Amino acid sequence: MPRLDRQFREGATRELQVSTSAQQGPDVDCKKLTIKARSGNTGKVAFGFSSAVTIPDGTTDANGGYELEAGEPSVTLLSVGNLNQIWYIGQNATDSLIVLIER
Repeated sequence: MPRLDRQFREGATRELQVSTSAQQGPDVDCKKLTIKARSGNTGKVAFGFSSAVTIPDGTTDANGGYELEAGEPSVTLLSVGNLNQIWYIGQNATDSLIVLIER
């Protein structure tokens, strides 16, 4: 039976400062990403897969991103080939996302 806790071979971490307009992730090859809102954030941040990503606002919206608040558990994305596939936005330009990159 294969081990489910396979060894992490190579990786990196990045802090991505958000803006009040959508930002594209940098060009970094990867196999898997884990994204978390920084614990000191004062507003909501969200990420999605297009430049039209928005902070969810309680209305039906095709562009509402996946919302993260400070201190929430991280979100793991599988099969993402490059960090530039992720777009992110925040309520406050002083907030950020922390990204763990597995290559």
